[in-house]
Amino acid sequence: EFETVVLPDVIAALIESIGDFYPHWQGGKPACLNDGNAPLYMKRNGNYIKSSLEECCNLYFPWKKNNCLQLGGAPISDYASDKFYVNYYTKSCEQDCPKNTAGKNCGGLVPSWKALYMNAQDC
Repeated sequence: EFETVVLPDVIAALIESIGDFYPHWQGGKPACLNDGNAPLYMKRNGNYIKSSLEECCNLYFPWKKNNCLQLGGAPISDYASDKFYVNYYTKSCEQDCPKNTAGKNCGGLVPSWKALYMNAQDC
């Protein structure tokens, strides 16, 4: 019997094991990289370098944390909470998970600043 391995999960685990994430502010996308190409001033200072993707995203891109985690290769389970939030355009409560996820009312991944609720009733 074969076990299914999700490639992004394997890649994310490998990336996490390497460490040394730094903020990449160029290109307009909130990203933390660990490609060994941190600018010299970040390497010299040392305070810019973080041991995990999540720590880097939390510190440098808190308003776009989900985007940062996604761009860094983290599996969706690391940033999709499945909690509920208010969608003011549709006047409904939706879940924080990728759209079209089977068996859920997913409206897409939400920004980290949006209020989340444990269930639809509280929402």
